[in-house]
Amino acid sequence: MYIDDMSRAFELAMLNEQAVGEVFIIAGERPTLLKDLVAIVAKEIGVDFPKIRLPAAPITLVCAVTEMMCNAIGMKPPLFRRSMDFFTKSVQFDVNKAHKILGFKSEVGVPTGIANTAAWYKSNGWL
Repeated sequence: MYIDDMSRAFELAMLNEQAVGEVFIIAGERPTLLKDLVAIVAKEIGVDFPKIRLPAAPITLVCAVTEMMCNAIGMKPPLFRRSMDFFTKSVQFDVNKAHKILGFKSEVGVPTGIANTAAWYKSNGWL
């Protein structure tokens, strides 16, 4: 979700009396696969797409063992099994309520939003 879309969604919610007390999911129209997101970001910042792909099961096992060991000594684990959800699960959000009540529709697609963000970071010397 690009910041211009998010800002517009907040403005629409602030100006709409029907939005008072409601909760909205603000997201793009279509889901973006993580591998596609990584490919777009890599292209925009001028790096190669990662060639190594690690299997999720062994990493999840390492996370589980780390959790158990850290919990046993009363320490907060640096790795969590639920962290792997980001890499292994697909999520699609229903934005119909925001469409109906706020009239919100994302105007900036993922590739354009990432390109704009990368350009901003580059122009500010952060990339």
